[in-house]
Amino acid sequence: MNFIKLIVLVGGCVLSFSVTAEEATQLSDACNKALGEGNYAQAAELAGKALEASRSDRKAYLCLGRALGGKGDHMGAVTALQAADKLSAGPIDHIVALTLLGNEQLAAHAYAEASDAYKASLDTARADKNRHFERINLNQLGKVRQAMGDAAGALDFYLQGQALAANDNERADGNARIAAAYSLLGNHDKAIEYQLKSLFQEERVGEPDQYANASIEMARIYIVAGQYGNAEKRLNKLLGEVTQAGAAYWEAKIYYTLGKLRSAQGRLADARDFYQRSKALADRIGAQDLIDEIGDTLAAGGSK
Repeated sequence: MNFIKLIVLVGGCVLSFSVTAEEATQLSDACNKALGEGNYAQAAELAGKALEASRSDRKAYLCLGRALGGKGDHMGAVTALQAADKLSAGPIDHIVALTLLGNEQLAAHAYAEASDAYKASLDTARADKNRHFERINLNQLGKVRQAMGDAAGALDFYLQGQALAANDNERADGNARIAAAYSLLGNHDKAIEYQLKSLFQEERVGEPDQYANASIEMARIYIVAGQYGNAEKRLNKLLGEVTQAGAAYWEAKIYYTLGKLRSAQGRLADARDFYQRSKALADRIGAQDLIDEIGDTLAAGGSK
């Protein structure tokens, strides 16, 4: 049996014991399970234990990188994912590690480094004739350009990625990205056209959360385009659906978007009422992302 020595510090004393290679693999698997449950602190701890057992555990480095990223330690995640890439044995290993690396660099606003990682992953995917990851990296390169304020550059990458979409789920995702870029460019007709495509595709093949998100994005694009009546119709339709389904998060998100609509219409008192209604519901269900978004909007006087 292959044993690996594991040394840990407990209560100021060094304890040394052996774990099998199988047990080290189990630690990596447990890390991924915790990661899937959103328990990033536990996942990072389990990955650390796996790496104490074996410094060549690529899966543990990948899990550690994703766990640290989930905790907001993006530079720590970068270090772990760079180690994972060095242990990659074939094209798909490199592609996965480099794409995850780019994601963490993007989250850290290290745009040049993120672009380099995505381009390296894209080149490997093309050499390996892996259209799935080719599309993913083209879309991520577009996301980098969009984050840098280059909507035209983002659109170019999104259109390239969309040409590789293999099914309606991927086409819905691509159409939404293209719509967002057109909206930023002020081409509202094209933005509406592509977001409607995404919405209908999500309605047909997407999960309820994907459909709800596409509906809210449709309303947002209508608001930016000044089509307030269409935005309100879309939001009211969705509100009826999510209320019946008991989807409190989306109900809160709709109230927030109705607040954005009223703000765009110059009805600031009504906007604030919707923001407060959204915040009360978000507080009740613990939707921290929405609580933070509402707080930022209110701090900006309801106009952000």
